[in-house]
Amino acid sequence: MKIDSSYTEQVGKILFDKVIQYKPEFICDIGVLNGFSTYYLTKAAKIVNAKVFAVDLFEDYEFNKITILDFKQNMKNLNVLNNIEVIKSDYEIFLNETEIIFDFIHFDVSNDGEKIINLINSIPNKPKILFEGGSIDRDNQDWMIKYNKQKIIETLNENKISFDVLFETKYKKNGREFYPCISEICW
Repeated sequence: MKIDSSYTEQVGKILFDKVIQYKPEFICDIGVLNGFSTYYLTKAAKIVNAKVFAVDLFEDYEFNKITILDFKQNMKNLNVLNNIEVIKSDYEIFLNETEIIFDFIHFDVSNDGEKIINLINSIPNKPKILFEGGSIDRDNQDWMIKYNKQKIIETLNENKISFDVLFETKYKKNGREFYPCISEICW
């Protein structure tokens, strides 16, 4: 089964490999959409005996096209649902209310600089954080400009937060260009 995503298989491998490398106990996948990232994180989590929490607004997010039931069905079809706790919530509310201290977070919620800073301010520790975005092309994506979103690179630099771009690509779909990439915060 193929999961529709702006990410590529290379990003799935990066997510998988980073979990294997860091051996976290608690993984939080924020912004799961169809489950691409959740699937790769959970495959690796099974190996290192970690727990995965999938947090999303699902059908309550105006730009989302998947329901929580569809997401769960995708994960069930891929034989990973039993290893995931699915939470329908705003990530800031969830992180502020949970007692779990996550040591690995993947963050992909139409990211911009402000959202990444909000994430960092919502957590009490310094976990491994991988996030969608971080390249110049991604910062100049059409929707970032249209909605006047804070550029990730500028915002992180202003806040003295270092990061590495692990992978970036570009593709065209329906007449638009996309620049998905994945980066990691360097504490």
